[in-house]
Amino acid sequence: MGLPGWQVGTNDPADIQIALHENFSQTMNTLKAQLAGGGGRITQAEIFRAAEQQPGPNLQPKTNRSLIAEALAVVSQAQQLPQDWPLASRMGWEDALAYDGAWREQNKLSDATN
Repeated sequence: MGLPGWQVGTNDPADIQIALHENFSQTMNTLKAQLAGGGGRITQAEIFRAAEQQPGPNLQPKTNRSLIAEALAVVSQAQQLPQDWPLASRMGWEDALAYDGAWREQNKLSDATN
């Protein structure tokens, strides 16, 4: 997969099957989280589309690195924004939604991904 610690030349099919299983598990967890409040149903097309957006052994190493970098950037932003809010409110921000928009303008996902 082009990731540190991954045996690129592995001859064990079980390693690939485990990676595919992890891809599917992560895909299902992502879809469940998105549907948690809506009560909708997951279609087969949504599963396949979501699986294509998860890192896995069927993707090129560069693609896997890009997907992982973006996922880590999203997590980083989700942690940093609430940590920055107390300081922002002391500086005079009263509207959390307005601050969210301004914060995201200054802290772009693409910059965090890079």
